[in-house]
Amino acid sequence: NLHNVSKDFIYAAKTYGKIIISEVYVKPSRKTIKPISLGGRAGGDKYIANNILFKFALDSNGLFNGNDYAAAKVAGHELKGLMAYFSLSMQEIRVPIMALVDYRGFRLIAMSVLPVSGQSLVYGSKDGGYVVKKGNKAFNRYMRQAGKKLNIKPHLCGIREHHTQRLWAACDVEGHIG
Repeated sequence: NLHNVSKDFIYAAKTYGKIIISEVYVKPSRKTIKPISLGGRAGGDKYIANNILFKFALDSNGLFNGNDYAAAKVAGHELKGLMAYFSLSMQEIRVPIMALVDYRGFRLIAMSVLPVSGQSLVYGSKDGGYVVKKGNKAFNRYMRQAGKKLNIKPHLCGIREHHTQRLWAACDVEGHIG
């Protein structure tokens, strides 16, 4: 049942997360779980182990002027945002299993790997707002309903002048069909 899946996920996330955090200062080539490139600017270094995606909450790309505490805070807000969408109980909007792993003063986001790709993205941005999608009318309606329930007003998202979209969510909230 779902409770056992959650317990197993948390156990695996803690186990692999502690390994990743313990090797924070080890050269990438010598790490037990190697970092991977998945694109995107936020989320720090990324790792996959046992079908769990780990995002290291470090400011490795300078988004927070080198402030790792701010990156960890953003990771906490990512979980809060996911819980807000989950609490809407909208069948059309599904979210991954997610947990935070705090260990030795570091934080990781752990989330289940989903069968999505760049081709399945229909809403939001996977690259920090360079390309913003809003291409599926049905999904747009669902996000509008969710935005209204969460008191999120539609707003312009994107960093390139001719590639912006009006979304009912943060720009980096991704909606996939498939």
